[in-house]
Amino acid sequence: MEKLALSISGVPIHAPGGIPTEGTNTISSVLGVAFGILIVVAIIAALIYIVWGAIDWITSEGDKQKVNQARTKIGFAILGLFIIFLAFLIVNIIQQFFGLNPSSIPFSNGGVGHH
Repeated sequence: MEKLALSISGVPIHAPGGIPTEGTNTISSVLGVAFGILIVVAIIAALIYIVWGAIDWITSEGDKQKVNQARTKIGFAILGLFIIFLAFLIVNIIQQFFGLNPSSIPFSNGGVGHH
């Protein structure tokens, strides 16, 4: 580790507490949070779409065309939920298979300086 240490005139400079870790988060943790938020928003949207389809079905007054439109809306919302959960499952399987922890992938901060 001494080879990686900063030095002035051959005297190594040690940061108190080790290597500084402040600053921006790693790209992987930002992507992990974004993926989590996207999953939650997609699930909420699909559930709202199911409720919307149910309301359309209830207010269709027996009209076959309106009932079919409501059924289609509910069917697509359920298909969307299935795709959301499948995407979540695939990402988790890939993480487990490769032994990845989203917060430990060592992306650099792109040379962003500390303030």
